[in-house]
Formats: sequence, C-alpha cells, structure tokens
Amino acid sequence: MAATVLAASLVACAFVQSYPLVLTLLVVGFVLNPAPNAGFMTYVMLITPDALQGRVQSALMTCVLAMSPLAPAAGGLFTEWWGGEPTLVVLGALTFVVASLMLVGPLRRMPLLADVAPADAATAGSV
Repeated sequence: MAATVLAASLVACAFVQSYPLVLTLLVVGFVLNPAPNAGFMTYVMLITPDALQGRVQSALMTCVLAMSPLAPAAGGLFTEWWGGEPTLVVLGALTFVVASLMLVGPLRRMPLLADVAPADAATAGSV
C-alpha cells in the first residue's frame, strides 16, 4: 500500500503547480514507507542465523545504498531529456508497477512475522 500511495503522489506532483501542495503530496507519499521497510528488515533478521547477521545485513545494505548516488543522476538525466512532468509520471508509473508486483509476487505470500521462528531457534532443535 505504501508504494501505491507513493506512486499516486509522484504522478500527482507532475500536475500540480503549487510548491506547498507538491511538498504535501511528497510527505503523504513517503510517510508510509518506513513501515514496510521495518517489517522486511525484521523478517530478514528473523530468518538469518546469528552467525550470518553481519554478512546478510552488509550485503543487503550495500545493494540498497548503491542506488543512492545513482537515483539523483538518473532523475537529472530523465528530467533533462523528457522534462519534469513526464519524468514524474514515468517514475510514478514504475513505482506503481513495482507495487503491483509486490502484491502478486512472493513477497505477498511471505508468512506473518508472528508465524516465523527465529533461524537459530529453528535449527537448535535439530542439533
């Protein structure tokens, strides 16, 4: 749901000419994002054995943070090539596609956190 709200707010920003309204749309779009991130990170920590926590977190954060310097460059290039409004519509549409894939993909079938046994607790009984 958070990605869908973000996608809608990005597309809406393309058609708004008021700076305060654009800021409001972006705040509404991004305010829900920490919740799914926290759930995903908790799930990763639960299913990862304690001995591998550092490696898994390092690999995950390297992939996530590698996008940070690329996003402004890509956004600038797209804005230069297409203009601001089309760029926001395209990025909003891409965000909506990703949100749709999350709703029908394997992330949707991920078990509830309450149903997931911690990795070390699951392997402790088999030793």
